[in-house]
Amino acid sequence: REVTEENISLLKEAGLEYFHIGIQNSDRVNREIYKRTTSSREEIIRASIVLNKFRVVGRYDVILDDPFSTDEDELEVLDTLTKVKKPFLVSCFSMTFFPNSEIYKMAKEQGLLSQGKDGYLLKTTFAKRTYLNDLVEISPRVPACIIKFFVKHREKKFSETLLKVFIYLY
Repeated sequence: REVTEENISLLKEAGLEYFHIGIQNSDRVNREIYKRTTSSREEIIRASIVLNKFRVVGRYDVILDDPFSTDEDELEVLDTLTKVKKPFLVSCFSMTFFPNSEIYKMAKEQGLLSQGKDGYLLKTTFAKRTYLNDLVEISPRVPACIIKFFVKHREKKFSETLLKVFIYLY
């Protein structure tokens, strides 16, 4: 909503080169779990068009290991990234549960937290290396058709090995 031609034009004149946008997760997770009413995937794609027009690089934040998301949610994030105008950057994060937040309480209720030295901790603290996470991470560097190819063939035996080779080359 803030990424309008008028706003970006003014910011560009003031020296703007990069603009951060939090995709975080799918529209479903952002609305139902996080209770966010911020940018939808369509707004993110529209924002990328405006940023591209003014030659401002978008940096999109994604949470890779959200325990409340499904493969379908991750596929939606990947689909969004294939539609974002290049060039762009992606910043990948591990899920953080801040004490006493609603998401923290949900994670605790669902047994996703373990008792740590200083209170509750997430059972896993670093994003797992998964096939879909790898695709998110390489999405800025490869054509959208490559991401779509790997998504389409994700169940095939050859695809994981081919993706590892592809990551090594890029």
